[in-house]
Amino acid sequence: MKKIVVFLVALMLTNIINAQDLKPFKSDKELWGYKDATGKEIIPARYNFAWSFTEGIARVRNKKMKYGFIDVTGKEVIPIKYEDAKDFYEGLAAVKSDDKCGFIDKTGNVIIPLRYDEVGNFSEGLASARSGAVRGGKYNTLSGGKYGFIDKSGNEIIAFKYDGAGDFSEGFAYVKVGKKYHFIDKKEEELGLLDYDDVGDFSEGMAKVRIGHYFDGKWGYIDTTGKRVIDVKFEEAGDFYKGEASVKLNGKSMYIDKTGSNDEERKKIAEQEAERKKQERKALVDWAIANAIRDTLAKEVLTLYLNEDNKVFNKVTDLQKNVESTMIFSEKYGFDKRNWIIMSTEIDNKAKVAREQINTYKSMLKKYEPIREKNELIGKISTNLFRMNEFVTACELWSQYINTLGAHDNGKTELDRVADSLIDLKKSDDNLRSFIQLYKKRNSL
Repeated sequence: MKKIVVFLVALMLTNIINAQDLKPFKSDKELWGYKDATGKEIIPARYNFAWSFTEGIARVRNKKMKYGFIDVTGKEVIPIKYEDAKDFYEGLAAVKSDDKCGFIDKTGNVIIPLRYDEVGNFSEGLASARSGAVRGGKYNTLSGGKYGFIDKSGNEIIAFKYDGAGDFSEGFAYVKVGKKYHFIDKKEEELGLLDYDDVGDFSEGMAKVRIGHYFDGKWGYIDTTGKRVIDVKFEEAGDFYKGEASVKLNGKSMYIDKTGSNDEERKKIAEQEAERKKQERKALVDWAIANAIRDTLAKEVLTLYLNEDNKVFNKVTDLQKNVESTMIFSEKYGFDKRNWIIMSTEIDNKAKVAREQINTYKSMLKKYEPIREKNELIGKISTNLFRMNEFVTACELWSQYINTLGAHDNGKTELDRVADSLIDLKKSDDNLRSFIQLYKKRNSL
């Protein structure tokens, strides 16, 4: 039985993949069929119209203007007998017969009786439906009636009280009350106090909205909080896809991002921002040079830094790599006390070497303590050495923890301490290295 199920699943997946390769085409005789990716005709052109495959099945229409569905082999899996039909979504397709709409599954069984005047597609488990409409007039069109939402069992989930409705998308569906559009969620709660003349579905967290009439109204965008995030100013607007939406502004078509900017505007903003930062940096350097406190020992302090900093940095980096290797080791092999004792000893040894180098550097720096107020580099070096000391201490505490596994259970605390102290050290080190450039320029070094 299990083998049969696996076979059927594999067959279904194969059919879906094959369906993705088939595309409808129109023959010289104005009939439609399907070709594969190579252009080979797979299903003969014999339909009045043919649509793309969805969920492994394609909708087709015959010369009698009736609708049905075929599979990738061209087999008619659902009789071509309906007055109208829509593609399959979430396993169900809307069909129409005797002016009434309902839903069928992929075997052609009626799942939701054909009792509605109009229906949408299933999306996020619900479908819009219209009931109580009247057909008539010059073009025999529907008028009146109310819209609500049903689930896949045909249960009424949202009452039939709206004058229009769209499909659910990203948790919301638009509904029409009188001549205005609103958005609701599945609990029928409204998204903000919205009141628009036309709207679109949510896509990538944004929905287009229009204020004004069809011909002279303007479009903008709201987010899922109901906030209008892009001004209502476009003559035309499309849905967002991969971070961009097609719009028309002052007769010019363009693509905008979620800030409402297009490529030209983004380039201009980027150039302005770059120039602003450039001017800020120049002003800072000019101020620093103008207000610099030059001292006779500037070169000597810099030489000390250049001679000693790398020595300490290399020792601390060596310790860091050793500690990180123990973390990787624990993730891969778990805890083995014998291994951990060895690794703990290695960490302690490297921590000792790093601390000795730090202390040597500190003792050499004491000579310049009297001029600390006149030389900013001394203070920044001291701060950096303090951060290095903190990191070494954190590594030693981690070493103590792995050396006494089982004695206490605060490994996460020790790891967090190592991570936090490393972040502080890197910030301090970056700050020091950036300052060196300014220091050299100030003191003409």
